[in-house]
Amino acid sequence: ELDLQTPEMPELEFGTGTAMDGDEASIVSNPQIPPTVVRIVEASSPDGVPPELKGNIEMIVNFLVDKQGRVEEASIVEIRRYDGSGEYEVLEFIEYGLMDAVLRAALQWRFRPARQGGEPVQTDRSSTTPARRSA
Repeated sequence: ELDLQTPEMPELEFGTGTAMDGDEASIVSNPQIPPTVVRIVEASSPDGVPPELKGNIEMIVNFLVDKQGRVEEASIVEIRRYDGSGEYEVLEFIEYGLMDAVLRAALQWRFRPARQGGEPVQTDRSSTTPARRSA
């Protein structure tokens, strides 16, 4: 028989948590002037990548760009494996250190900051990494 009772939870104490306290910059999702890339760092291909993957992997990366144009966070939102005809298959994960290499490189990209009302703002932007060429 399946037990569907919810276990008793302990009382929680008041804490600071991770919510914004007002000092953090808000993220502008659709700025008047989006960030533009000024420096791209290509991912180095790790040792051990099979020959059939080299040159056939592309990753879409989402960047969180701060008011100075630096990348605060980067995450992979899609991995594509291309075949010889230009068609691709979307992968959930890829091994051989390729994802780590792309993220390390992505954190080094630089942007001209986004602007809203003439002021630089924090925003996000997605871009296709050059991993397909260098992987």
